[in-house]
Amino acid sequence: MTGPREYRTSARLLALACTAFLGAACDRAPGRAGEKVSLTWTLAPDPPAVGPSRLTLQLADESGREVGGARLRIEANMTHPGMRPVVAVAAEEGAGRYQADLDFTMAGSWFILVTGDVPHRGAFSRRIDVAHVRGR
Repeated sequence: MTGPREYRTSARLLALACTAFLGAACDRAPGRAGEKVSLTWTLAPDPPAVGPSRLTLQLADESGREVGGARLRIEANMTHPGMRPVVAVAAEEGAGRYQADLDFTMAGSWFILVTGDVPHRGAFSRRIDVAHVRGR
């Protein structure tokens, strides 16, 4: 028999899957302002491991100039259902460079959703696949 807790967990997983799907679909919409912003990233330690990690993001416009003033939200999820997401806000460190501290809770495959607003460009959304977070 399924109880209220299982229904809430299933509802949360469904909502998370829909959010990830819609975020990925919106990311490919033609003519979106956020598409004119490129994202490069690094994770430390490299390769990533269970425990604290630092995500560094660099935003640039179509001319290669740094993009500052963005408000970015980070959500790290395992690729399989059942794990609570790791959420953080990226702080601007200067010249289009942003950093967020994450705490990977389990070894395995993860993906990171970077969403937010970029000044004069609108909504921004990117997915970063982290092939494998190793155990300690």
